[in-house]
Amino acid sequence: MGDFNCVTSPSDCTGTPNVSTALSSTIAGLALHDVWETLPNKLHSLLHYEGATRIDRICITDPLRKCKQGAETIVTPFSDHFAVAVRLTYPHEPSPRKIRLWKMNISSLEDNTFHDTVILLWSKRKTTEKYYPKKDVMLGLIC
Repeated sequence: MGDFNCVTSPSDCTGTPNVSTALSSTIAGLALHDVWETLPNKLHSLLHYEGATRIDRICITDPLRKCKQGAETIVTPFSDHFAVAVRLTYPHEPSPRKIRLWKMNISSLEDNTFHDTVILLWSKRKTTEKYYPKKDVMLGLIC
């Protein structure tokens, strides 16, 4: 995926196309599929004074293609590009994972630099807490 500043077909833009055969060859050579290929309307991802184009491209492998549920563009503030969202299903049950514990080397607590760094980071985190959703959980540190 990326902003390629070119298109693979003249139908990917409303103005003068900057068609790249190299990009088309790369996509074909890697056996990738455009996320828009099965949708009736290929939406443009960039609006500019000459028209609209689809220079932002997401290509997926065949197994992911079978999991694709849809794709859409989303308006983003402070940009002339749209965000592109692709919905995929996850058909497999996650494998059970062992619970693993991490144990901190407690001798680090005696290191003044480490201690001061933790205090500084915790203070910064507390001042920005209002910007994060409540589901954001950070492990409490005892200082």
